[in-house]
Amino acid sequence: MNLDGIVSAYEVRDRVARLGEWPFLKCLAYAAAVANSFSPLLVNALSNQDYGQAMIQAAVNGAISFPASYVFSRMLVRYRCESMVDELTGLPNLRALKQRMPEELSRAYRQQSPVFFLQMDLKGLKYVNNNFGLDAGNQLLLEAVLRMKEQLRPYDFVGRCSTTGGSDEFVAVLPLGSNYPNNGLSGYAYSVCERIVDSGSRSPIEFMNGRFSERISPEFRCGALVYSPPEKNGHAFDSCGESAEILKQLGILLVDVKSRNEIIVREFGRKENVHNFPTGKL
Repeated sequence: MNLDGIVSAYEVRDRVARLGEWPFLKCLAYAAAVANSFSPLLVNALSNQDYGQAMIQAAVNGAISFPASYVFSRMLVRYRCESMVDELTGLPNLRALKQRMPEELSRAYRQQSPVFFLQMDLKGLKYVNNNFGLDAGNQLLLEAVLRMKEQLRPYDFVGRCSTTGGSDEFVAVLPLGSNYPNNGLSGYAYSVCERIVDSGSRSPIEFMNGRFSERISPEFRCGALVYSPPEKNGHAFDSCGESAEILKQLGILLVDVKSRNEIIVREFGRKENVHNFPTGKL
């Protein structure tokens, strides 16, 4: 079976328009595998969801031409880049966060330096969407992102990432060296949360829907999870396992922040709060 008889490089645009890029590439990769009776290298590539490598291997085995393989691989590269970014805000998304976290945790382990994670949610987005429309909600969201980023360092990771299923949630990753303010890790984490919360309350935005207008500020609720890496003991460090557990604890943290309406700072692996102070009535 030769897949060029089914899908040539020149037909890619039409097929993608009908099927969508990702389903098209995925199905084509599996078709290539079937054509090659699932050779070991193809099976390995598909099991790792590495469809670009599957295309290359299919070309090597003669199931698809190299020009078509090249086109498909380039499409995958573009897809992966686009799939890491939130379309509206331009911030990294949850997929990007899951890729970044193991890297940051591995660095923290090597350097034996702490890192903390901020979990934030934007108050009032649903209210603005319902009363003033989605464009107004987008305006609120974009202004919130600008104010939030002003309180973080240029190299800090901040993404529009949901750990509880909401569309108005953000996660920031702040790596730290050995030098941080005298108020300690938890105190420093709290001060960053406080700055972000305070930044949202200034300069409200006026929204109008033809019947009435209202001035609304992009206010945040915020919590922090402080992570101190384990001491080096000669054993392999499971950065992926730690990342999964951190995401789980961030989701729990945000639920508590929302229910208590407080800035909450916790240490990784502990349920009790290090700091929690009222941020104002909802």
